[in-house]
Amino acid sequence: MRTSGTILLAPAILSALAAVAALAAEPAVLTLADAVERALEANHALDRARSEVAVADADVRRAVSLVKPRIDLDARATRNSPEVAIALQDLTATLLPREDWDARLRLRQPLYAGGQEWKAYRQSRIAAGGSRDGLRGAEEDLLLRLVADYLGVARGDALIAVETRSVELATRRLGRAEVFFEAGEVTRVDVLRARAAIAAAERRLASARRLRETAAGRLRIDLALDGVVAVERPERPWPSPPPAAELEARALARPEVARAEKELEIATLEVARRRGARLPEVDAEALWTRQRANFPTDQYASVSLLVSVPLYRGGRVAAEVAIARERERQASQALAELRLVVREGLRQALLDRDDAATQLALARDQLAAVEAEYAEIAAFYEALEATSLDVEVAELALAEARRAGVEAALDRDLAEAGVWHAAGGLKSALREEHEP
Repeated sequence: MRTSGTILLAPAILSALAAVAALAAEPAVLTLADAVERALEANHALDRARSEVAVADADVRRAVSLVKPRIDLDARATRNSPEVAIALQDLTATLLPREDWDARLRLRQPLYAGGQEWKAYRQSRIAAGGSRDGLRGAEEDLLLRLVADYLGVARGDALIAVETRSVELATRRLGRAEVFFEAGEVTRVDVLRARAAIAAAERRLASARRLRETAAGRLRIDLALDGVVAVERPERPWPSPPPAAELEARALARPEVARAEKELEIATLEVARRRGARLPEVDAEALWTRQRANFPTDQYASVSLLVSVPLYRGGRVAAEVAIARERERQASQALAELRLVVREGLRQALLDRDDAATQLALARDQLAAVEAEYAEIAAFYEALEATSLDVEVAELALAEARRAGVEAALDRDLAEAGVWHAAGGLKSALREEHEP
């Protein structure tokens, strides 16, 4: 009994294991929301941008160190050829020991340097903010590429479906043509024409698969993963963009614009910092010394106020100020130009969005008309009232209309993504749409 039970259960177990293996072999479907989160977490370009933020934060700490006290310990050991000492009553004073040494503990605190250190600190703080703006800009650019590549994979899947249906239609026509040929109703030309249509449809199917795999390769780079990628096209990847006035206000606060504004502020501070080199520098210094020689004493402490007044430096300061002024003017011009570019980029994105919406509506109308035309011609062909050439032309028009519908729908989505990117809000739009 036990043996027979084992024999009966073995096929069921093997079937279950085969089903599990088949499921494991199928790639998990990657939603756009999952792709966004993985790209923001694992993309290598974003890792480099985050590293730049860490570098900028470290530079802030370096700038702070310029205004903090500095403590140094200096020590020296010397062997002299003679030893010099004098006797004063009952005391022997060593002026130059043969084995000499001394140690100095020095504390130095910058007090004033024309404001140069504090301006450098403010520049580093602003630059750190600019690095964060750069990270936000890198995220926006990455997400636009991600959406394009994700929709590219979805486009490939849809085109593969379209071309597969074209192959099916051509195969069905071949079967009818062979039946009609055997019955003597049509010539062999109809059979050959149907076979040529199948070959053409299969060629387009191969091109659609290549297009799909090319987009999948780019998507794998965006997501920093390897293996087969399966996607599903979302019905509405993001909310509808707000009015143009609000979009323009958002666009003028894009990360690129914010970073350019910070670069202008840094350039302005650089002019003031270079001018500060003409002002005196004041430092406070405390010194404690311990030495081998005991004359006049073997240890002592002192406090000093050090003042350095620049009188003449060969025109270097004036040249540096002139360079800083030109850099400030360049930064101002770059900011003004960038604002114009951002405005025009947004207007172009809105035009592309409107044109894509129009193209999608027209493609849907065209598809409905072509589907009705094909159905009528196919019925005429069944009744031998239309030629195979009529059916072939209708099939080609139907396939072209289906491809146009796929392209128009995905172009509309990509154009809307371009509008959000032009306004600097693609990341928030994607996350807002997918928040529970």
